[in-house]
Amino acid sequence: MRPDKTAFWVRRDQKKKAYDKLLPTKERFEKYDAGCLFVAHANGQPCGKPVNNLCHTIPRRQVLTPLSNRGQVREALWGFGNFINLFMQGSEDNPVDMSDLERYQPRLIGIDEASCGRFACKTSSERDHDGVFRPIDIARPDFTDPLVAFLAQYRADLYAVYQLKRADSVMSDWAQKIMRRGLPAQRNEFIKNKDLLDRLLPFMQEKVNRLGVKWHTDGRSANTAHKVVDGQQFSFRSNLTFAACVFYGRSSVASVFPAGGDLHQMGITNLVEDTQQDAEVTKGFFELATASMQKDDYGVDMITLLSGSSSGVIVMSPDSYDKLSTAESNIINQWVHRFAQAETMARNINSMLSDRQNRQRRRRRSKKRR
Repeated sequence: MRPDKTAFWVRRDQKKKAYDKLLPTKERFEKYDAGCLFVAHANGQPCGKPVNNLCHTIPRRQVLTPLSNRGQVREALWGFGNFINLFMQGSEDNPVDMSDLERYQPRLIGIDEASCGRFACKTSSERDHDGVFRPIDIARPDFTDPLVAFLAQYRADLYAVYQLKRADSVMSDWAQKIMRRGLPAQRNEFIKNKDLLDRLLPFMQEKVNRLGVKWHTDGRSANTAHKVVDGQQFSFRSNLTFAACVFYGRSSVASVFPAGGDLHQMGITNLVEDTQQDAEVTKGFFELATASMQKDDYGVDMITLLSGSSSGVIVMSPDSYDKLSTAESNIINQWVHRFAQAETMARNINSMLSDRQNRQRRRRRSKKRR
């Protein structure tokens, strides 16, 4: 019999060698710094200074601290290191089943590191680009305020560009190895994902440039004289207590803040020119939010809708996650699994680690099992 396509392992005698081989990529991913992406010139050029600080997309003291348990929250976004640790657990007689959703529980992470990226510098009091976003680092921002709407959109887009650049750095590092060692299906999948990234990154970069130039020119009045970003908000209820910064449609960002008990606030921001294009998804969020306020069996309906129509980061209370039913927690785990791209990552890592002798050995083993 052929082994299960979702089962992966690293031979015990190869684990240290494999980990040492992947360690440089892991460290490069975790320490990646593209320089400050905050636009600092009228032509759209970014600041470019090294970013030695972590920038939160969800306020740390005002939101993450109340969500935390002993200084930790659960984050539905895996880093490269988390995946490597999972992959290395498997052995040939006890492989890791990459399709098992129980393996993809949101990771426990300290509040200093949750929902973070290196995209805005804090080099001095005169050049504190991260500090520009202080007006939205509060527990309950008013997304109908033009300043709040603009800054929420700008920071979310900076975070998106940072994450895309970081992913691109890893894919560029792997490209030659995958194309040389991968099977045809793996090479095709890699090319498809790289092409998508190559289209998405310039698109997001152009948005950041436009918003940044507007802020550089007009500052706090960037969204008042000529409205660039639209903002709205509404409330909903959820069994899971969480905060989020997620993307959907052409330019829309949904920001979620806990508001006490099962009540949450959602703020929607998007470029004014894209309001109508993204209206159908936005309407879906609003209708579900309204329904949750009128019934008692709302469960994790909002998470279900978010996971099916958006991408980004969700940070949750560990206690509320632990209280979910298996069906409810699997909805969150599925989110993690989808964005970890587990099977694809495992196949790519196998290609990077394998040599001709190992490939021949696997072919012989496969023939014997048929």
